[in-house]
Amino acid sequence: MLRYQIAAMFVAVSLILVPTRVLTRPEALAAPVLATQRDNPIAGTYFVTEGALSKPSAHTPTWIAYTYLDQMRKPYGLRQPKKEMIVRRIARHETGGYTVHMEQQLHGRPVFGGELALRIDAEGVIRRVEGTVYPQLASRVFKKFPALSVRRAEQKARASYKGAGQLRAQPVTSLYYLPARAGVPLVYDFTFQVEGAADSQAIYRAQVHAVMGHVLK
Repeated sequence: MLRYQIAAMFVAVSLILVPTRVLTRPEALAAPVLATQRDNPIAGTYFVTEGALSKPSAHTPTWIAYTYLDQMRKPYGLRQPKKEMIVRRIARHETGGYTVHMEQQLHGRPVFGGELALRIDAEGVIRRVEGTVYPQLASRVFKKFPALSVRRAEQKARASYKGAGQLRAQPVTSLYYLPARAGVPLVYDFTFQVEGAADSQAIYRAQVHAVMGHVLK
């Protein structure tokens, strides 16, 4: 099904872009290759799309971005773009225009690696879209909410550390969905600074399954 959805995306894009290039990576510009879900059937596929992706508009960058995503719901595998793709920041360019940076979310939580950047020119035309969107996540997720408290998860993360030195008291903590794993697990991510290690900048990072409670390898 994902193959047909992605195929539909490129057909739809080809109808509105003149010219259009869809690439697997920015460094692949010299040898364009169509990105397909077949290359990685679990994770989304990084893509770059360039061209005149929308009509000129005097609306806000946010409005332009969501109008585009609404038109691309089916090929991107999104049901409700305004809930699933959140505007994180808008960068204004000296030459005119903006770049809208968006983060994919599921049940109000970030999706690790799910993000888009939409480049809009001074006339309000989307000229470039790049990033990764993970399709149909709601149908794949095993549990929506954490069963483990952040305090208990931190204890498990600390217990998993076997290196030299001591972990500092306050880690950097985040909670997100991990789309590349079966069941799209919700995980706590802890980054600790390590005191007493040979490297003064040493850090320790651990991911703890927010439902099952084990430390991810």
